Amino acid sequence: MIKKISALTLALILAAAALTGCNKKDNNSSSSSVDVSSAASQSTTDSAAQQNAPDAKLVIDGKEVDTDGLIICTIDGHDVDFDTFRYYYENTLSDLQSNYGITLDSLKNSENGFENLLNQTISAIMQDYVTYRICEDNSVTLTDDEKKENEDKYNASLEQAGSEENFEQSLKNSYLTTEVYKNRLELAALYVKAENELFTNEGVYATKKDEFREIAQDPAKYACVRTIYIPYWCKTELSDDSTASAYDGYSLEQKNNVKKAAYDALNDDGREESKKAAKEVADACLQKVNDSEDFDDLLDQYNWDSLQESYTAGEFMSPDSNYDSDYLDAVFSLNEGETSGLIENKNFGWTIIKRMPMDMDYVEENIDELIKSYDLPKRQQVYSDILDKMKVTYSDTYQKLTIDSIT
Repeated sequence: MIKKISALTLALILAAAALTGCNKKDNNSSSSSVDVSSAASQSTTDSAAQQNAPDAKLVIDGKEVDTDGLIICTIDGHDVDFDTFRYYYENTLSDLQSNYGITLDSLKNSENGFENLLNQTISAIMQDYVTYRICEDNSVTLTDDEKKENEDKYNASLEQAGSEENFEQSLKNSYLTTEVYKNRLELAALYVKAENELFTNEGVYATKKDEFREIAQDPAKYACVRTIYIPYWCKTELSDDSTASAYDGYSLEQKNNVKKAAYDALNDDGREESKKAAKEVADACLQKVNDSEDFDDLLDQYNWDSLQESYTAGEFMSPDSNYDSDYLDAVFSLNEGETSGLIENKNFGWTIIKRMPMDMDYVEENIDELIKSYDLPKRQQVYSDILDKMKVTYSDTYQKLTIDSIT
């Protein structure tokens, strides 16, 4: 099932606080879109980072270069040294490999492949360094106590490693140095502080609570829904015997994942058969909805959205929320208490929507989180506007980089 927001990778918008939904997300979003940078969302031991990474080395014009203090580029006034650049470079390459099967060797045979890798690396750095700019523009800085917290985190990581040698090896395997690690801790802390001070709690970029209370009561501006999600793969047979035998003990999320994997492994004809079987399920569910059977009972019986149970009052959204446009159109065409027909997302399956009454008591109790969700498109735009103004200056070394330069 698809997460509702994070239109991008974890390097972008506040993944730790990302709102979740199921298949309603707008699938026209791409990883190249500009969103909010989030150092906070990236672990210092990035899961994409390879183990047993080689010693850091830079070769220019056939000769190894001393990288100590070497500046590769400057982004919005912040120098990016070789160690920092290499961290982003290697993790960008790891992401390409894990998500698309693209390796450094395959890039050698691809026109503009290495250039695109460099561009994506610079983009990843910029998306994180937006945090510096918004903090500088709004006088957000770390206090001595907050700096001390980062020192404590560093020391805790060192202690957990068991020895300085193990710690340095762990950093190396994640393409980190101690200095890059400390810088990322600082950037993460700044990001969280900027979010807390500027985008929540009546911050300068946050919708004010009184305004939001009025918005929540306007059915054209805000909606609460419950949704039955029926994916294309819900009736796909499991070919793996061990998975099939363990299936009944799986959580709904696990069931969805193994069914999706089985569906993805089918040929075109097989997928069409699975879709046909799933459509019969969706039609049967819709008939029961139209026959006024209890919607919550039907959710229990038919729904594949494992996150639904966390929506105690339903899912809240505005017309600008990061959902598929057909889904949003359906939501805001309904009156409270009405249900939709089958809404198809051609990548995932069908949904049936029921628009719920707006529970203002619930809104009041959860107003801070609801405002954060409501403000998401505005936050994205703020960061996007800043990113558009950031300038990059490239060093002579950067201009000479080749696909064999960095290890």
